[in-house]
Amino acid sequence: MPEIQAGDEIHSDWWPAAVENDDTTNFLDITSTSYTAGSPECSVLFEAPRSGRVAVCIAAGLQNQDAGDRVFLSWECYLGTSASGTLVQSAVDTHGVSTSGGPSSLEGTWANMVMLQGLTPGATYFARTMHRVDGGTTNDVHQRRIIVFPLP
Repeated sequence: MPEIQAGDEIHSDWWPAAVENDDTTNFLDITSTSYTAGSPECSVLFEAPRSGRVAVCIAAGLQNQDAGDRVFLSWECYLGTSASGTLVQSAVDTHGVSTSGGPSSLEGTWANMVMLQGLTPGATYFARTMHRVDGGTTNDVHQRRIIVFPLP
């Protein structure tokens, strides 16, 4: 797709509205070392803009009560309206946030934003937060938020 140039006519349907969702469910004493969505899921449906690029921002309150163990929050994205669609981006640590694994009872709110590109303009996508731990039994995820912004 050609880049927008000075003087080009811009159409509002090239950039659908940003979408967001948040959930205040507490996930306490997480033990899964594989990414899981939790229930209820914190997810959004979005339409890919003309550029095929979006920014995905996630945020969460995270707490690790076991020194040395970490809790992670990331996201994944599917083509379609649910996780039964085609996986476009799996949850990876580098696209998310985590505690530092420092002293016990470390608590805070973290956020991260990553660009996702190569999407089909006009197609519907489903994105949701995912969480996991690298060890321990007293790691917690508090409020989760996901926001998807269309990019030019």
